[in-house]
Order: sequence, then structure tokens, then C-alpha cells
Amino acid sequence: MKEIEFIRLYSKKNKSKNLKVAKKKVRLIWESIYEAIDTEGSLTLLNMGMFEKKELRPRKIYIPVNGKMSVSKPKTVVKFRAGKGWVKMVNESGENNE
Repeated sequence: MKEIEFIRLYSKKNKSKNLKVAKKKVRLIWESIYEAIDTEGSLTLLNMGMFEKKELRPRKIYIPVNGKMSVSKPKTVVKFRAGKGWVKMVNESGENNE
């Protein structure tokens, strides 16, 4: 699903005909999630799951062009772990579609 399809779905669920307003609301939700993860390091949503900031350490990589070994830079990524409620909901919706 692309972003515009999600915005249309969100707009339909809220019975709103203005896609610009729906897009602003979706962006505000995501910005709030990003800000919470950035300040606290993690965000737990009840029955959905947990977003957490994780530090990845540098690792050795091989560059085939020049045949040399190099070390990548450490970086920070956001991981999502699905909660039991989210997994249950997705599995039930998959059974209904079959």
C-alpha cells in the first residue's frame, strides 16, 4: 500500500472528503511518533507493539570493486516489534481473506 492509498483509507474511515486535511493528520501522527522515539528512545503502543531506537555497531565489509576490506560506520536505526494484539489481529484478518 502506498502513502496516498493509506491517506484515502484514513479519509474514508473518518468520513472526510478533504485529502489535504487527512494527509496533515497522518503526518502529525508520524511526526509525533518520531519525536517520542527520538526523545525517549522507545515508544510502546498498547496491543500494537514497540518502536525502539537501536545502535548498530560498525562491521567489516568487503568492497568487490577494489578487493579491500573496510569498516562501516556505526548507525542508529528504528526497530518495530509487533505485540501480541497486533499479531493476533493480522492473523485473524488473513484467515478471513482466504
